[in-house]
Amino acid sequence: MRQSHDAYPSRLKESEDRIAPFIRTDPVIHSGNEYRWHGPLDEIALSQYERDGFLWFKGFFNQERMAPFFDELREMAQDKEMLASGQVIQDPNTGDIRSVFAMHDDFPELA
Repeated sequence: MRQSHDAYPSRLKESEDRIAPFIRTDPVIHSGNEYRWHGPLDEIALSQYERDGFLWFKGFFNQERMAPFFDELREMAQDKEMLASGQVIQDPNTGDIRSVFAMHDDFPELA
């Protein structure tokens, strides 16, 4: 496994490089109050996004729709060429896949 510096050390479980979570210094939502509600999200969703940095819509995708993505992820985890390509970011402690960049280039059906 290729070792590299993790640009997000707050997510590491056990490491001397781990840092404690910190307060964001940049806004998550950039629109001003007068335009805040001109999008598809209500105030509850906007506040959750500001707080958590992501949105979770329970039941948005069913298990049948998600199965091909998890199948592909399992295949990627076994593909040594893909893992060494620089497109895949692995957890430095477990080797689990954390991010895959430019999947839409290699797998347009997943885009």
